[in-house]
Amino acid sequence: SGSSVVTLGVRSAQVIVAAARAGADTVWFVVDPSQPGVVVDGLVGTVAPVDVGVLRLDGYACAADSVLTGIDDDRARCVVVALTAAAASGT
Repeated sequence: SGSSVVTLGVRSAQVIVAAARAGADTVWFVVDPSQPGVVVDGLVGTVAPVDVGVLRLDGYACAADSVLTGIDDDRARCVVVALTAAAASGT
């Protein structure tokens, strides 16, 4: 259970990669937004057609085969920044 920060592209996503803290570790997993316990709250962006929202998980049960391994947290953060910048610039 928990929620994301405001996230670009989350309203139209068919598959979402999310991270959660488990003690000192980060667990990366795939979320199917059509599953029970998953809600995407759309928000109004500063530019009308921008797809932004918040992912909320309430009792979401992540299947074992949805857990991703081998993801470096720092590298993932850099990729997210680059993709967000590209999407925000309209490319």
